[in-house]
Amino acid sequence: KIYDLGVSKTVLLAGNIKRDELQLYFSGCDILVVPSIKDNKGNVDGLPNVLMEGLSSGRAVIASDIAGIPNVIKNGINGLLTEPGNPQQIADAIVKLVDDGPLRRKLGTEARRQCLNRYTWKISGGKYAIGLKAIIER
Repeated sequence: KIYDLGVSKTVLLAGNIKRDELQLYFSGCDILVVPSIKDNKGNVDGLPNVLMEGLSSGRAVIASDIAGIPNVIKNGINGLLTEPGNPQQIADAIVKLVDDGPLRRKLGTEARRQCLNRYTWKISGGKYAIGLKAIIER
């Protein structure tokens, strides 16, 4: 499809990427698309790591409105949410961000800001320690 649409020079469907190469890919992209779905067995990505990594890299993210993703992505604030399994909504969201550079940059900047304020290892570890302490003190 990428070749049929004539966008093969600007769109990359990367597939599996080695962990030590991720930052290179994030730094080279403008938009990260994470289309999660519920499979025929009912399985779904809870909160994909690649989503969090993309947000922390300050990239505009388009993701599915499913599982734990809407707990992190606030539509129009730090990313765009699409209905799971709806390729037209994904395409519309991509076109919107390609056409609106200021929005794309705003979403990426806010995504990075929220990651630094909510999802660092130090913050997550601190919350875990508080919860563990509460359990022990019962």
